[in-house]
Amino acid sequence: MVHRLFQRLCQVHKIKLNTLLLGVFLFTILSATSAITIFSYSKYRQSIKTLSKSLISVAGKSIIAQINCLIEQFEKLTEIGAELFLQKSGSIQENQALISFFLTETKQNPQLISYFAGTPNGDYAVCIDFTLSPSTPKKMGVPNALYALFISEGTDSEKQIFYDQNLQMLDTRTGPRNYDILTRPWYVGAEKTGNLYWTQAYSYITTPDVTGISAALPVYNAQKQLLGVIGADLDSNVFSRFIEQQVISQHGIALILSEQGDILLPQEQKKGRFAPLAHEAFNIFTKTKETDFTFQLGKGEKFLASLHPLKDSFNNRWIVAMMAPRADFFSTILQAQRLAILFTLIVLSLASAFIAYLAYRISKPITTLSEEIDQIAKLELQDEPRIASPILELHLIDSSISSMRTALRSFARYIPHEIAKELMHTTHEITLGGVKKELTIFFTDIANFTSIAEGLPIETVNTLLADHFDTLSKVILECGGLIDKYIGDSIMSLWGALTDIPDRSNRACKAALLCQVRLLELNAKQKKQGMPEFITRMGIHSGPVILGNFGTEHRMNFTAIGDTVNTAARLQTLNKNYGTKILISETVATEIGDQFLIRPLQMVEVRGKKNKIKIFELLGELKGDPLLAPTQEQIELCKAFTEAYLLHEQGNFKLAKEKFLKIQEKFPDDLPTKTYTETT
Repeated sequence: MVHRLFQRLCQVHKIKLNTLLLGVFLFTILSATSAITIFSYSKYRQSIKTLSKSLISVAGKSIIAQINCLIEQFEKLTEIGAELFLQKSGSIQENQALISFFLTETKQNPQLISYFAGTPNGDYAVCIDFTLSPSTPKKMGVPNALYALFISEGTDSEKQIFYDQNLQMLDTRTGPRNYDILTRPWYVGAEKTGNLYWTQAYSYITTPDVTGISAALPVYNAQKQLLGVIGADLDSNVFSRFIEQQVISQHGIALILSEQGDILLPQEQKKGRFAPLAHEAFNIFTKTKETDFTFQLGKGEKFLASLHPLKDSFNNRWIVAMMAPRADFFSTILQAQRLAILFTLIVLSLASAFIAYLAYRISKPITTLSEEIDQIAKLELQDEPRIASPILELHLIDSSISSMRTALRSFARYIPHEIAKELMHTTHEITLGGVKKELTIFFTDIANFTSIAEGLPIETVNTLLADHFDTLSKVILECGGLIDKYIGDSIMSLWGALTDIPDRSNRACKAALLCQVRLLELNAKQKKQGMPEFITRMGIHSGPVILGNFGTEHRMNFTAIGDTVNTAARLQTLNKNYGTKILISETVATEIGDQFLIRPLQMVEVRGKKNKIKIFELLGELKGDPLLAPTQEQIELCKAFTEAYLLHEQGNFKLAKEKFLKIQEKFPDDLPTKTYTETT
């Protein structure tokens, strides 16, 4: 028996899968070698990453400490000035210790543009360094002046004293006061916060060609009354020069970012090559809250980054960012790492050539079969080329899949596509039963189909009906509907059956209007071929139904039953009485709001219901697809008809009939209007 089986396998040239166990053994060795290599590489990378973060962290903390030291220096100046101010809080001009300190610090501190004090009554003293703005003293007529002191106290005038580089007085003038300290950013901010306040960057009045920031400290007496504000102006270029002088690495850079991540300093880098890198680093810093990290922009080289906000007392919320290519620190190590990996890959590739060939020959057909199974699970049942594999088991699986695809393709034509897909994914056997659910039901029916069909050959009827169903079915599916069944020449569709659809009534109404548009195109085509045209009536109703599987244990049908279904079917039939094509219930009319053009027709009795229901004609979509928009005549008819209908409903029959007669004069073919003129 074994001998006969072996002969048969040889005849069909199929190889058993267990003959590949040797290849699996070799593959196991290859996998183990690869795992060791990958593990070593991973540990190596982790060590580099840890060391990288440590290096950039040290550099970042050093720079941030120096900048914070500069900020603290200016804050200290305001504190010393405040102490001197309190010695003679009654007068600025008489406080020689304060004035002398202003002049001395302004000269000795090159970062200090000006040192100033102001009081709540508008008095001030400002000491200015002109070295950063040499054009200002020239404009004022004192070209040799390097420093100046402006004092205004108790009058509307300002005393201006100019000094040389040795603080020797050059000139003294008196001019009008043109400096309102009470409106300056530093004074307003300090007074408002009651604490040390740093302004945003702005242009100074005394040196308008210089932009900087100010530190201001309010001074209070023992009774917590504001005596004045002491402040110092810092040239913003100081930060820029400081940042530019920092050496991170050969290709590294330090930047100052805003709290939104924009580059503030150095300004020339705002559109430089580091701008996108700074943006990416800021995003990582914001999301992860990490200050030191490695990152990569796209598939480019890796960078080390260190981002630290300035101290809390600095209101500007600036962030100092340092970035450098990782290769600047580890170029030699990384090169050795790459060579080691390359050598390992060459050895492994030579050793695994045969195994890779076998893996391809095995995996390719298996992958193809798995993709086909996945397509079948999605009910994508188009024919696929048969696989060619020397493995017997794969050949048998391919044959079974081909047979299953053919059977499912036939099966799927008997039930809705969505239900078939759900059955494919269900993990349990379906049973009889249903649940109560709110749905929108849509019925269609061809007017006088029986009479039309009797005069045509059966083949022609089949073709016409198939084209009709195909046209309507495509529209219903496009609008999210579920085709429940075809009943003779009618279609029953559901919205909200398998998944909840909030706007199910809107979708059903849009589907009905679009069906009518597509039917006009189909009728025009059939008319050219000498075929009869189909007039299709439609009814739409929303409400509770019992949705589920009905029938017997041996054969069942997924559908909806209940009064809502019967009402929708009845609405479709009522079109015959009004000469209309689409009727909807009051429930649907309420749900669709003002998106569609509708008009009320009548309160009617529906077979099987005790209470009458109000029905409406659906004419077009007001807000949406222009193809479904109503004509101007339809809009005019609806408006006039609705006014007349409401009068009739309110019992004002005389005025209602007058309006209906006017409508009939303009729209003599409108059957609902004619009905009201004859019965009112």
